[in-house]
Amino acid sequence: MLSRLRVYAHRKSLTVNTQHSEVMCFNFRSYNRLPPLYYDGMQLSYTDTFKYLPVGMVCDKNINLTIAANAALRLFTVGTLRVRKCVQKNIFTNRLHTHI
Repeated sequence: MLSRLRVYAHRKSLTVNTQHSEVMCFNFRSYNRLPPLYYDGMQLSYTDTFKYLPVGMVCDKNINLTIAANAALRLFTVGTLRVRKCVQKNIFTNRLHTHI
């Protein structure tokens, strides 16, 4: 499987940062029974969760959508609080369309 990654990365002129790379196996109970995986001589560690940073999407090995929903809710809540602080700081409280 990692040979396909190597071919794809080479074809697209990409590099794989093995220091920041991890492996997640979906619907698998124990990582103890999985063989070690290597990419360019570096062993990749296994993980139970993964966060896709550009959108803050969180995924876990059991495909639990509650974890993803909670992560999205956290981002939404932080954004709402930032808007609320901006409204209060800039004294937009007398404008109906700014009330949140």
